[in-house]
Amino acid sequence: MVVFSKIGKWWRKGSEIDIVAFNEESKNILFWECKWQNRKTGIDVLAALLDKSSSVDWNINDRTNHFTVISKSGFTKKAEEFAVQNNFTLYTLQDLKRTLTHP
Repeated sequence: MVVFSKIGKWWRKGSEIDIVAFNEESKNILFWECKWQNRKTGIDVLAALLDKSSSVDWNINDRTNHFTVISKSGFTKKAEEFAVQNNFTLYTLQDLKRTLTHP
């Protein structure tokens, strides 16, 4: 399990990431997007997060990136395939409900 020592929003020049968390010792960094809409989240959201992550200049050449997206309405098949190929973790609202109610 990765433990993060700092967490917050990130934005620069009109670009925003909902949550960025990092651990200064282990050099792990987590990029997290939350989509609360009544349609499935598509590959565009995941690709944009991957792209925006390169703009976060904290230990850019010496860090381990982690990507997570939560979607109220789930994900398109293409988004799920992209997630597997790019090591993303995806959560639906139902996943979170199960996690929060079953320790």
